[in-house]
Amino acid sequence: MATWLDVAEKIFPEVTETVEDVLKRYPEREQKTALRFAPSPTGFLHVGSLATALIGRICATQQGGVFLLRIEDTDQKREISGAASELIQNFARFDIQMDEGPLGVNEEDVGKYGPYFQSQRADLYKVFIKDLLKRGLAYPCWMSEEELNTIRDQQAKAKQVP
Repeated sequence: MATWLDVAEKIFPEVTETVEDVLKRYPEREQKTALRFAPSPTGFLHVGSLATALIGRICATQQGGVFLLRIEDTDQKREISGAASELIQNFARFDIQMDEGPLGVNEEDVGKYGPYFQSQRADLYKVFIKDLLKRGLAYPCWMSEEELNTIRDQQAKAKQVP
């Protein structure tokens, strides 16, 4: 019978790093408070996002912490080309300073805790997922996308929350 270690190795054979390895790459923050603003690059900056960013900046400043920007670009179907750059430019227009994020030339990372585009963080997450699998604290779903969609359709027809 397969162990959780076997399952983890089967799913992530390419992942050789450990959680400890990842943690060594990221130094402990000098500031204990780190606030993140994580917009999706799917359109224009709206007043709600602007207000959230402003409050985050104020709170980070009051706490002596850092305010970072991480672009949540995993919804590739809805992403609008150039939206992330436009968001960053709009924050500058409203004088909302980010301490870390894809803020450099050509959206280069500024800060020690990147990458700051969510889609570029998959390798980090795989290390932690593999660790959870090995310890039996997570489990894979073996259903196909079609099977999952069938279940969702059945739930919707039965007026259940999918």
